[in-house]
This record gives sequence, structure tokens and C-alpha cells, in this order.
Amino acid sequence: MSLNYFSNGTVADGTNVTSYINPSNIVSAVQSDYVDPFLSATNQIGKVYVYYQHSAGREQKKLIHTGSNLSAVVQWSPFALDGTWQKIKAKVFDNEGASHIIYRNIIGSGEDITHSSGAIHLNIT
Repeated sequence: MSLNYFSNGTVADGTNVTSYINPSNIVSAVQSDYVDPFLSATNQIGKVYVYYQHSAGREQKKLIHTGSNLSAVVQWSPFALDGTWQKIKAKVFDNEGASHIIYRNIIGSGEDITHSSGAIHLNIT
């Protein structure tokens, strides 16, 4: 279950890439964690923060998805650490500002991404 996906599969450091939310997968993840009547349909999603953390624990990136298409523009710095960037959590806000956090135990490791050789290798599905 992919919570978000990217517009490109591999991008060079310092290059913008767009991340998009999969609204139905967000709702499914919220409901599998806790039956929340205020986040039970895709039209109830206000914004979504997705957090990635380098496996060494020293760097973190927060993608803020907003707007009608729930997108975020992001780039990795040429100074970003090589290796695995783990998706550690997603914070989902309803239209009234209440939030629900989906942690890694629900997300799983299948949505991790990799940084190497001056590029980030992203999930595009």
C-alpha cells in the first residue's frame, strides 16, 4: 500500500520532484490503525505530512502535501546521506485540522527510498 508516490523514479540531487498522496490508501491506513469517522473518506483529507528519516537517524525530511491534488514539491540536497531513507510516519489532517498519525508499523518498509551517487531513487507506483 503506497501512501505517496513520486513524479519521477530517479532524480539528481538539487532537482525538484513532486510527491503525490494516494488518498484511498491514506484512508485505508488510518482505518486499519483506528476507526476514525472523521477520516473515513478521501474528501475528508485536508493535508498530509510524510516523514522520511535516513537509516542512520541523523537526517530527516518532511513532505507537506496540500491543495486539491495533495502534492508536495521536494528535493534532496547534494549533501544528503547515501543509503536508505525510511518512511517513518505520516500525519494526516482532516478538513477541520484534527490529525491522525500513521506510524511505520502500519506503513511497513516497502515504501523506503534510496539515495546514492548524487541521486535519489524514488517510489513511483
